[in-house]
Amino acid sequence: CFRVTRKGATLVVIVPAFQWLFSAHDLATHARRRYRLNEVKNLLRDHGFTVEEARYLFSFLFPIFVAKRIIEKHWSGKLAISDLAIPPAFVNQLLIWVCRVEWILGRLMKLPFGSSIFVVARKYTTPPRRR
Repeated sequence: CFRVTRKGATLVVIVPAFQWLFSAHDLATHARRRYRLNEVKNLLRDHGFTVEEARYLFSFLFPIFVAKRIIEKHWSGKLAISDLAIPPAFVNQLLIWVCRVEWILGRLMKLPFGSSIFVVARKYTTPPRRR
């Protein structure tokens, strides 16, 4: 990312959170791993970016997400393929509303967990030297 980002440009990163939640969904979406918030922030800083905003996303839905992953891993016999199916319209609208409320609250306070990580970083420096 550093190589192809202009100095002063903004980089937006959204990655899956918490390796212990890795599942078939991650394989289906070609995710190689899941991260913790500090890992992503440190990776970006170590590679010459200044982190301007960093937080977990989908915190309000996180308990449901965890329960679903536990059920898939322990009781379904085999893992589900992906969570990317579009739900019925009324469910989708409810989820959008929940995410909007969370986004507003996330501006006021840092939520301690979520199923994804959102980071805004800016390229200000030259890349650090590799040891």
